Amino acid sequence: MNFLPVFTGTAKIGNSLVSQTANGISVAGTVGAVSFTGDGSGLSNVNASTLGGQNSSTFAQTGASNNFTADQTITGNLNLTGYINSAFSLQGNLTDQNGQEGANVLGGFGGNSLYPGNSIGPGVIGATIGGGGGVYDPSLLPKHAARKEPALRNPFLKRSPLQRNTAENTDPAAEAAQEPPPGLISGGNSVITNPINSCCPSWATIAGGLRNTASGFAAAIGGGFANTASGNYSTIPGGDENTAGVANSTVGGGYGNTANGYLGYSTVAGGDQNTASGSWSFIGGGQANTASASDLYGYGYSTVGGGGSNVASGDVSTIAGGAANTASGEYSSVPGGFVNVAAGDLSFAAGCQATANYYGSFVWSSALTPAYEFGCNTVQDTGPAQFVADSWGGFYFYTSTSGTSGSGATLPAGSGSWSSLSDRNAKANFLTLDPSSLLKKLAAMPVSTWNYKTQADSIRHLGPTAQDFHDAFGLGEDDKHISTVDAEGVALAGIQALYAEMKQSLAEKDREIEELRNRLVRLEQSSSGR
Repeated sequence: MNFLPVFTGTAKIGNSLVSQTANGISVAGTVGAVSFTGDGSGLSNVNASTLGGQNSSTFAQTGASNNFTADQTITGNLNLTGYINSAFSLQGNLTDQNGQEGANVLGGFGGNSLYPGNSIGPGVIGATIGGGGGVYDPSLLPKHAARKEPALRNPFLKRSPLQRNTAENTDPAAEAAQEPPPGLISGGNSVITNPINSCCPSWATIAGGLRNTASGFAAAIGGGFANTASGNYSTIPGGDENTAGVANSTVGGGYGNTANGYLGYSTVAGGDQNTASGSWSFIGGGQANTASASDLYGYGYSTVGGGGSNVASGDVSTIAGGAANTASGEYSSVPGGFVNVAAGDLSFAAGCQATANYYGSFVWSSALTPAYEFGCNTVQDTGPAQFVADSWGGFYFYTSTSGTSGSGATLPAGSGSWSSLSDRNAKANFLTLDPSSLLKKLAAMPVSTWNYKTQADSIRHLGPTAQDFHDAFGLGEDDKHISTVDAEGVALAGIQALYAEMKQSLAEKDREIEELRNRLVRLEQSSSGR
């Protein structure tokens, strides 16, 4: 008892068959051992049906399909290589070439034998791909509606909403041309090293979508299709084939938009095929717009609010909307309209085919009737700081809250002179005047030729000064200006006074002549009677 006898052959003990050799004892059958001592390195072919009171199915087993039916808790670090269910991978802690430390999270499509899945490039740390990726059939993807160039469209053609949304804005041939070839294509998302500057895109994020690439430091892509965030700290929430290519650039969504200003900080909020290539430039939306002001000194700040085919290329230039407008001067502006050009610095062009070529000019061009091909006259300035306006329907300026029934002046259509409001119903407090007194004041008032100090000496003018005019007649708002209606009124009153005096003088002359004629008759009669 309590020891195992030594045999030279074999002996049966209970239900076990025990044999002894020079290397040890072999037991054929089951050993009901309570515990083992030693490190267990010599054990082999151990098949535990239960371990620690748990069934073997509750433990991961190599070479088997493991399915955990109960909750599992991991304390400490879980170092995972490969994927969980071919869709999720944790990588950490990782150290890059500069000694920085981080961890990667890689989720989504894990790839198959034909197509690669989502991936994080070598040497990248702190990257996250939340999901997405996969294998897709391009023929089943939603198509882009290819739009015609806005600048080639007559804005005066009468179009129904249905025509605007289908026949006019969609080009089936162009739409078909931009479709990818049919067949299955891999759409894996990737965080990779920037191929231009070989900078490591550490701490970049792709939340999901298809074929998105983040290669800028701390860049982020929310989702969408084939978007690229290659600038450091660049952002693309979604959309299709958008690019945020420089530092701190943003594309909010849409299709085919690019934000790649020279020094960064450019933004495209959305729309279709817009390009913000100027530093600190902005495009709100629309189609085929460009905000391109930028140079090596850090200028830019160009803005296009929307519309189509607009180009803001001047530093701090602005186009609010419209189609085919250009703001190429510094601080130039186009509020909208069609084919307007603000080329001068601090210039303004608006309406239809207005061109401000020189600095500080304001040019407005009105539209003609819809019967014309594009309904526009070409109106432009001829020098700096001009105010040029084309309004074939006339100009109307009102200077009171009463509008058309109040004070103001008009330049009627086709006219070359201004008309001041002189309606009797718009006037009050009428007073009669003494024409002879007015004529004396007018005769006493100094009148000379002179030139404005702001003009060349050779440009001469004729008239009184505002001070002398005001002292003589007390008319107008102040003694620095002469209202045209007052000058004309004094002139008309002076003519009336002259006419009255001339009429009286002629009447007196007529009486004198008549008296002389009568005296002559009497003399002749007296002479003939002798």
